[in-house]
Amino acid sequence: MTEPRSPQLAVRHYAGLSLADGAELVNLAWTSDERPLLGPEIDRVLADALAAHLTHSESTVDGYGGAILGPALRPTFGLPDSVRITAGPGVGPTLSFLARLVAGRRAYVIGNTYPDFPYWVSQSAGETVAAPADRPVAEHAAAARRCAAAVIFLERPSLTGDWFADAAELARLCAELPDRLVLVDESNANYCPHEFSAVRQVSDTPNLVVIRGLSKAYGLGGLRLGYCVSSAAAADRLRQALPPGSVSRLSLELGAAVLALGDRTAGLRSAVRRSRLELAGWLAGIGLEQVVAASEHLPYLLVWDATDAIEQRLTSRGIRGKRHPMRLPPPGRHGDPYRLSVPLAADRVAAVRQRLTGQP
Repeated sequence: MTEPRSPQLAVRHYAGLSLADGAELVNLAWTSDERPLLGPEIDRVLADALAAHLTHSESTVDGYGGAILGPALRPTFGLPDSVRITAGPGVGPTLSFLARLVAGRRAYVIGNTYPDFPYWVSQSAGETVAAPADRPVAEHAAAARRCAAAVIFLERPSLTGDWFADAAELARLCAELPDRLVLVDESNANYCPHEFSAVRQVSDTPNLVVIRGLSKAYGLGGLRLGYCVSSAAAADRLRQALPPGSVSRLSLELGAAVLALGDRTAGLRSAVRRSRLELAGWLAGIGLEQVVAASEHLPYLLVWDATDAIEQRLTSRGIRGKRHPMRLPPPGRHGDPYRLSVPLAADRVAAVRQRLTGQP
């Protein structure tokens, strides 16, 4: 297996992109209108948690946030007390610390993932071995053993294929590699029902680490809060790489208040499903080919065309997306797709419809 590209931080691909819509441009480079679809409770509990934080002086010796996040996460996901919670400063920075677990060895990376973890592995004098996702579990396990991988890393769901959507397959992978940590980035799982998450398997799978955050769907990346759910034994290893006290108490309390609400994304999933169908139809109407939906529930369409013609055509109509870097494109695909985050707010949907169809 070969590494198709040298690892690079994803932020390098965002240079020059604006976050906001403009007078003549609808920005679909990323999602910006998800939070209102989660319901008014989100803003209320955030305000209440902030007020409570400002009026109490209680402190706790809890360098990894489990005492604050645990009471919110355990009933939400049905986790036993034996499961440990380890907080970090957002998923991306947390993964930069967890790259230390590789420590000059190798990480076996399954499928197309966000590029930051492989980059941080390379910065810790380690190597990544990239493996196409669509292989039997036994083949992945054998390949990871052959390359003497220190950790296994994958996304669930990934952008382009839910190869490990079946939790039983993930459990088999962990069982085949009992002496290696299996790190699962579930940032995208915020869009899925809570039943999808692999955190429910942690209590029976001592080498499984599930990493989640509040950036995707919740729009709370500014809290800089990520959290790892694992067994006690795995948590001890994580905490050798993650510094204690890396998340503020305020971020922990705000995050706990939101997480305690449980699954708030049912309305968002419905809106995403509807908007993906509409946008795909409008794109087909202007002759764009090779348009495919990202994994189920994710708010993206991908246009597989390596030329600049797609970007130029859409920009001429007042719509901007972004190239999504792929170090290992899925089978049958080449290059980086042009990614469009589907519009969700009524005014943005109308603006995109007008630009693509001429209909108000």
